[in-house]
Amino acid sequence: RKAERRNMAATEVSVSEMPMVVLKSGLSECSIYHHGAHVTSWKIGGVEKIFCSAEAVFKPPKAIRGGIPICWPQFSDLGPLQQQHGFARNVPWELIRSSETSAVFQLTPDVVQACGLAGTWTAPFMLTMTLNMDDAARSLTQELAVKNIGSDPFDFTCALHTYFAVSDVDNAMVLGLSGCSYLDSLEGRVEKVEMNDEVKFPCEVDRIYQGVRKELSVVDTPRSEAASERGVSIATSETFDNAVVWNPWVEKAKGMGDFGDEEYRSMVCVEVAQCKPAVTLAGGATWTGTQTLTAKGKGAGGE
Repeated sequence: RKAERRNMAATEVSVSEMPMVVLKSGLSECSIYHHGAHVTSWKIGGVEKIFCSAEAVFKPPKAIRGGIPICWPQFSDLGPLQQQHGFARNVPWELIRSSETSAVFQLTPDVVQACGLAGTWTAPFMLTMTLNMDDAARSLTQELAVKNIGSDPFDFTCALHTYFAVSDVDNAMVLGLSGCSYLDSLEGRVEKVEMNDEVKFPCEVDRIYQGVRKELSVVDTPRSEAASERGVSIATSETFDNAVVWNPWVEKAKGMGDFGDEEYRSMVCVEVAQCKPAVTLAGGATWTGTQTLTAKGKGAGGE
C-alpha cells in the first residue's frame, strides 16, 4: 500500500511503511529510501541504470540489496565494528530538503543508538548525503560528507556500493583500472597488479583497487549491438582513492537469501571507496567524497 504527498516538488512515497523520495525531471527519475539514504533506482527515458534485487528485503534494519548502499563507518570488515559495512545503510536518515532534482539526508548518532546498531562506535559525527540529478547531462551526482562534531579524531573507511544494471554479465566490463594495484579478496587480499585494459567477469570477482583514476567506466555491449557500446561513466573526487569491483557469481548468489540465484548475470558493482588507507578525521573537520554517474551511449535513455 502506497501513500504519496508532494514536498517541495519532490514526490514522497511510502512503500511497505518505508518512506521514499522520488525525483523526476524531464526523462530522468531517481528513487531514494530514507532507510540508509539508499538510492534504489535511476532511470533515463525508462531505462534502468541501477540494479536492485527482486528479492531485496524491505524490512529495517535489513539493508536493501542493490542500489547504492552507503557503507560507513567501515567498508567490509575494515574497521572496528562486527557488522559488515558498518551501520549507515541499516538505519533511517532524516530528509532535510528536496526538490524535483535533488535531495539532502542527514544521520546523527542518536538515531543509530536508538536502533541499537552503534556497537562499539562512540565517536560523535554527522553524515550528510546530497543527491543531484541533471536530466540534460544524463547524470546523477552523490556526495557523502562526514563531519566530526567532537574534539577527538576518529578513523573511518567508507564506500558508495553502487550496483550497476547490465544486459548480461558476459557483456559487461570495467575500464580505467589498467596498471592499478589491487587487493584480491578471494585470495586473502593478496596484492596484485591489473594487467588488463578491460576488467571482465568470467567468474567471481572481488577486488579493492588502489590509486584509481578519477574516471572509470562500466561498459555494457550486448552481442546484438556490438557496434554501440553503452554504460555509465564514474567520475570521483580525489578523496576516493579506491574502487571495489565485485560480482558474486554462481555459488555466492545462491547463498544470499535476498538475491536471486541468476541475478548475478544482471549486475556488476563498482564501488568508489576510501578504505585503504582509512581516513583520520580531526575534531571539527569535515571529509567529503563525491561520485558523478553519467549515462553513455545507445541505451542511455531518451534515444
